[in-house]
Amino acid sequence: MVPNQTCILNVTFDDMNYEQAKTSTTVTKGLYTPKHRYNTRLSVKQQSVFKDENYLLEDESSYSSDRFSTHSLQEFSENLLNPTQLNNIQLVPFLQEKMDFDAPTCPLDMRQWLKNCSIAIVIASLIWYVNDIRIQFNNIHTEFELVNNRISDIVDARLDTLQRLSEMKNMISDIKESRSNFKHSILETIRNEIDKIYMDKTGLTDFALESAGGRIVHLTPGTENYGQPKNSLLGISICEGMHGPRAIIQTGTLPGECWALKGSSGGVVVKLLGSIKVNAISMEHISKNISPSGDSTTAPKDFSVWGMETLTDRGTLLGQFSYDINGPLVQTFPVQHVLQGSYDYVELKILSNHGNNEFTCVYRFRVHGVMEKTKVSNR
Repeated sequence: MVPNQTCILNVTFDDMNYEQAKTSTTVTKGLYTPKHRYNTRLSVKQQSVFKDENYLLEDESSYSSDRFSTHSLQEFSENLLNPTQLNNIQLVPFLQEKMDFDAPTCPLDMRQWLKNCSIAIVIASLIWYVNDIRIQFNNIHTEFELVNNRISDIVDARLDTLQRLSEMKNMISDIKESRSNFKHSILETIRNEIDKIYMDKTGLTDFALESAGGRIVHLTPGTENYGQPKNSLLGISICEGMHGPRAIIQTGTLPGECWALKGSSGGVVVKLLGSIKVNAISMEHISKNISPSGDSTTAPKDFSVWGMETLTDRGTLLGQFSYDINGPLVQTFPVQHVLQGSYDYVELKILSNHGNNEFTCVYRFRVHGVMEKTKVSNR
């Protein structure tokens, strides 16, 4: 620590004072430099307070010059602290002239500094503004690309929608055309079915139909026609009239157009169109509302059908069936026994009627199935 009594004095020498000081004061070598006008900084100490005069210098050997040696400072201090000699030395509290050694440059003028600061602020503001504009431009460019992509997507979606609408229009046109064709086809099919049903009432091929090639072969033993033949020659029947067995394989089903057989039972053998694999048979009777007798008691009730390959064949039972007078007028019955063979003849056996003991009327008998092509070609 430097003691409080220590003070720093700035001593300035000019040419005149230097000569006076040189004659009146003992100066240590190297202490004054009037040529360069250095302002030498000295430490003045009171010897009565500080006995140690070497505290200003850390080590005398650390300095190559003897201008600031301890001995020189001591000698100068003794001479400087002499009151008679202090009168010959001019002490000033400030520097009269600038030092010649290199020193930091003086600060810029305040106006120049403010001007430079203003320019720096303006440049920084311009840089920030330009950067902000660049950022905004990039954002606008990005948004523009997004909008452009969205517009492109909307245009593509619109084109896709238009294409789909065109496809739907073509599809609707095709559907309308197909609907028209389908309607025409349906109407044609219905018309054909109506015609078929109107002509045969079942929609199935009748292989016993007389007009298609079927014919009556003979009555079974014990079967008699009801009523006398209308025409005869020498007692021989020429025409059996409306009540012969041919009526059951003809299309007419008006009241009275039936085969009337005596009693409640009887039978007949029918030649089919070809060799037929029989799968169903049909029995038809008129409604009691248009019956000449006013009832349906003459309608057959229980009956059986037999398939025969030849006239001498004992026959194969295809099924035994029952006609319901409260049901449809035309009733179709599938065969009860699935057979692999085909037949050229069938025998219809009436077993009973619905209560009339005098006669039985059979209006229409049909045979359905599939014709064997090989046997047809052989025929």
